[in-house]
Amino acid sequence: MKSILPAEEDVNASTKFQQSSDSPNKEDTINGAEVGAHVTEIRDGTAVITKVNYGDRMLKLKLTLSSKMKDLEEEVAKRVESSIESSDLTYVDKEGDTILIKCDEDLTECFLHYRSSERATVKMSITPKS
Repeated sequence: MKSILPAEEDVNASTKFQQSSDSPNKEDTINGAEVGAHVTEIRDGTAVITKVNYGDRMLKLKLTLSSKMKDLEEEVAKRVESSIESSDLTYVDKEGDTILIKCDEDLTECFLHYRSSERATVKMSITPKS
């Protein structure tokens, strides 16, 4: 009678693989080199590459789907010497409408809009309030 169970060494090899891949202490590596959190976010689909038109400059920011307005403001502040609190932050939706981003929910909606359109990069503009 032929056994339908896998050989013992196959079971052990499978178990070892599962243990190493499920281990909470597993280091994230590429070709043996440790990678930063952002690479992991790109792999798991939570990274959001964002380009922000700021006057005559284009800023490239690395955010995640869970980023908040505070995170966006901090990333911009790292690159320019003024606050965006007194500015309007906008994006253009797929209908061509300019959408104002004022709160965390607006920012999340912006990210989800770009994710659903399968665009690789979120594009925003910062303009001084009139």
